[in-house]
Amino acid sequence: MPQVREALRSLEAAVEQPRFVPAASTRQFTLAANDFTTMVLASPLLKILGLEAPAIDLIIKPVTRIDLAEQIDLGRIDVAIGVFSDPPSRFRTSLLFEYDDVLIVGGKRKLGRIDNAALARMPLVVVSFGGEQEGAIGGFISERGLARRSEMYDRAALERALSESDRPPRIAVSLPHFLALPALLADSELAAIVPRPLARAFEREHAITACELPYATTPVEVRLLWHERIEGEPSHDWLHDILRRATADLRRGR
Repeated sequence: MPQVREALRSLEAAVEQPRFVPAASTRQFTLAANDFTTMVLASPLLKILGLEAPAIDLIIKPVTRIDLAEQIDLGRIDVAIGVFSDPPSRFRTSLLFEYDDVLIVGGKRKLGRIDNAALARMPLVVVSFGGEQEGAIGGFISERGLARRSEMYDRAALERALSESDRPPRIAVSLPHFLALPALLADSELAAIVPRPLARAFEREHAITACELPYATTPVEVRLLWHERIEGEPSHDWLHDILRRATADLRRGR
C-alpha cells in the first residue's frame, strides 16, 4: 500500500495544472489570423499584453496556405481567429465580433449615396483567400472537416442586388490579402468591398473614403476556435479572455 500511495501522489503531481501567472509568464502563444483581423485586433491586444503580461510573446500565422485543422490538431496553433462553418466536435468556438460589408474608394473621390446602377458601372476589387481551383465551395475552404471562409465579401448579396442590371458586377481585381487595397484605390476608379471594421481602420490610416453599399449584406461572425483538449487550461482561458477584451469595441460597433 505505501508504494501504491506514493505512485498515486506522483501521478497527481504529474497531471496537476500548474498555476498560471500572466505577469510572470514567459510563454509563447501561436495564433492564426488573416491580415484583416490582425489589423483591427493587434493594437488593443498588444496594449493589454504590455500591461498584464509584458514577457509573453505572440506568433501570428496566416490562416491561408496552411492546413489549419491539422495545425490545431497537432498543437502547433493555440487558437485560430476567423469565420468558420459548423466546426467538428473536437473544436470549441467563441464569438469575437460581427461585421457587414461596405464600399471603399480613394479619398479624393466623393461618391455620396450610390445605387445599384452606379455600383454596376464600377470596377470592383475583392479579397479571396482561395479560389474554386483550390477546393473552395460557396466561399469556404474545407480541410479535415473544418470549413473556413475564403471569400471575404458577400458574393451572393452582390449578385442578387445586380441581377436585374444591364451588366453583371465586374470583379476587376481579386486579391489574396487586404493590405494592398489603399495603394490600389489611390488615384484610380476602382472601388473595393471590405469588412466595415477594416474600412474604419483604413480611414484612420490612409486616404480612404467609405460609403454604404446599396444593398444589405449578411452579418458575419468572427470567432475564436481552439481544440477541446485545452478547454479549461488556465493559460489558454486567459488568452481567450484577452482576445475578447481586445475586440470589445468591435462588438459595440465602434
